[in-house]
Amino acid sequence: MIEVNNKLRELFAQPNSLHARPLTRRIVLGLAFFSLFMVLLSTDFISDKVSLQVGQVSDRDVLAPRSVSYVDQIKTKRLEAEILASVSSVYDFDVTVATKAEESVTSLFRAAKSVAGDKTLTTEEQRVAKLKSTFAFALPDTAVVGLVSLEEADLVKVEEYTKSILRKYYQRGIREDDMDAARKHVVIEAEERGLGKNAEAVDAGVAQALLKPNVVLTRNETEKRKATALGSIEPVRETVKKGQVVVRRGDVVTDEQIHAMEELGLHRGQVSEVRIFGLAIFVLAVMGLTLGYIYKFSPEVFQNDLSLVLLGLILLLTLLLGKVAHIYSNYAAPIAAGALLTAILLNPRLGLFVSIILSLLFGIIAEHELRAVVVALSGCLIGGYGVSKMNHGYSLTRSGIWIAAMNFMMIAATGFLEQISGAQIIVQGFLGVFSGILSAVITIGVLPYLEHSFNVTTPFKLLELASPSHPLLQRLLLDAPGTYHHSILVGNLAETAADMIGADPVVVRVGAYYHDIGKIKRPYFF
Repeated sequence: MIEVNNKLRELFAQPNSLHARPLTRRIVLGLAFFSLFMVLLSTDFISDKVSLQVGQVSDRDVLAPRSVSYVDQIKTKRLEAEILASVSSVYDFDVTVATKAEESVTSLFRAAKSVAGDKTLTTEEQRVAKLKSTFAFALPDTAVVGLVSLEEADLVKVEEYTKSILRKYYQRGIREDDMDAARKHVVIEAEERGLGKNAEAVDAGVAQALLKPNVVLTRNETEKRKATALGSIEPVRETVKKGQVVVRRGDVVTDEQIHAMEELGLHRGQVSEVRIFGLAIFVLAVMGLTLGYIYKFSPEVFQNDLSLVLLGLILLLTLLLGKVAHIYSNYAAPIAAGALLTAILLNPRLGLFVSIILSLLFGIIAEHELRAVVVALSGCLIGGYGVSKMNHGYSLTRSGIWIAAMNFMMIAATGFLEQISGAQIIVQGFLGVFSGILSAVITIGVLPYLEHSFNVTTPFKLLELASPSHPLLQRLLLDAPGTYHHSILVGNLAETAADMIGADPVVVRVGAYYHDIGKIKRPYFF
């Protein structure tokens, strides 16, 4: 163990290799810790594969492993289709259609009257041929025969009837899809007039031939209205909470359920590249904030690579403990242990900042559960404050009790805010108490190993050295009692002076106790 520690210190103290050069070494350490944080925090991003297809009967319950909010594309498209169907198309009246139709009727009957008065046309076939050559639109043969057969007075009457029918329908407005119905009604109205066979054929045939849509779809305006309607639609968002049943056993799997499983990463056990990218940015930002804070407010830590490694190991160890506890409950996670270790091994101010960093990173493990983050942050802060007063008689045991009390109080407060049942609050509160005590126990257990491995002198080690039962002080008392009493007096005076000027009283007192320790070698000289 001693040999390993010595090699570790040599690695960070002697720039005799490429990896020992300060800049290169820091880059390597930064990449190593970044990779370790990514691996630790992203393991939950890889979900179990669920092989279900649309229409298949599920053979098990599928539970959401985390909370997620996503846009339901299927429901959004369905809503868009409904909105588009409700948007009325825009039509414009084309007044020129009715005018042209009436002019065509006038010219047609004028031609028919001209043919009827032409004495050179002696047969019906000649009159039909002559009449057909005078108009450009197609007419049924029955209508053409009727026109050449009617007397001039009947032609005048039928002309007015035909114009009145056309005016009636054009005033109503005729769309493309109304044409068939309009033509049928024209025939019925012509028959109801009782004009006779030839007159009815002319009336119905001419009106049918000249009926055209005069209500025209305005495509640009219609598309603009549809685009406006679509622009006002908010995408349909669905929220699935952790533990919610996405698919029940025996259900026929639907498109919506498949989509929900894909968003949760369950359908094919895939890793979401977007989530990994977001986590990488988050971890880099947190590491940058931490290094910036250390550079500004703890330069002695920033300049010591061994201290930076110690901080990184504390963060990793704490998050690993939090991840294990997360399997059972977020409130049992001993996150405060990281703040305690940082405050004791490095410095109390850094311990308070690390409380915030640990809470942010634990938020990823806790799947963004705000209550768990609040409880972790409050426990870390009270723990860091507690050990910062260790010089005045505080102990880790007392800090653990303070953390437990704070955890219970914050769990109860946030539980009441979210209107959680009393029984659930009590269970979570006891888990919070367990977390506080466990944080102190872990700190007490790990602290000696980290002290020795990283050669850190903590208040605990100083308090041990200041204890009267320490073997070296006992030897000083036996071999040089006068020097021992002198050292105790100097220690008391020095401690009081250090308190007055804001120095570390424990360091000063211990230094005073041992400042004459060399007199043990030749006590009779003094």
